[in-house]
Amino acid sequence: KMSDNDGETLLPKQVVSGLPWKRIGLVGCGIVGVVLVAGGIYGFSVYRRGIAYMHKMQDEKTEALSLGGKKMEWYRLNDVVMGGRSTSQLAADKTGLKFWGEISIIGGGFASFTSQDQSLDLPDSVTGIRVKAVTDGQLYKLVIRTADIFEMSTPSYACDFPDSTLEAGKEVTFVLPLSKFIASRRGQPVQSGTVDASKIRSVGVNLSYLDMHGKSNPHFGPGDDSKSWPFEFKLVEIAAV
Repeated sequence: KMSDNDGETLLPKQVVSGLPWKRIGLVGCGIVGVVLVAGGIYGFSVYRRGIAYMHKMQDEKTEALSLGGKKMEWYRLNDVVMGGRSTSQLAADKTGLKFWGEISIIGGGFASFTSQDQSLDLPDSVTGIRVKAVTDGQLYKLVIRTADIFEMSTPSYACDFPDSTLEAGKEVTFVLPLSKFIASRRGQPVQSGTVDASKIRSVGVNLSYLDMHGKSNPHFGPGDDSKSWPFEFKLVEIAAV
């Protein structure tokens, strides 16, 4: 044996030249292949569970409110779709649509509800969405879809609620201009045009660790090291303007 200046043990040239490098290389490639295949199988398994979860949630509909003269049916969609642990409930009464539960940032970090996909037939003249809501002081966002939720290649559009909604328990009415919505896919902004009102098929509300820009939500959680916490939101009215 020989050592370099740092004390690292080196192998004599004759030993190095005698090592079965081709066999070692093949073994290494085989290990990498096994890892990649295992990762692919796991990823596909998570994807299949996510799709099954989405179908299950769509079957648990709650009817409430209307938009553009169309009655709306809503369902929950939490980070369970990606292996998360957040939970939620959705219920309608005479005062609106109540959404509550517990956010967990372990393996996820969002909870949402959205309307069932349907042709809303909104006119081209629509320039915004008017919302009346009561929050718990966290920053929520409105999400618009122009295609069925399973058409994942089509981006959704998101817009954060205004600062006036950051006062817990206060009923606030506001308008979100369609021109302010940002196209996104899996919470990250993508290049796309502005929302075409005539193509809107569903709307929803999302509480997430990401804001509309795909950055960390500055008003998410109690502001400490908690891994989970309760949330509560009420949608009182929604209209196209």
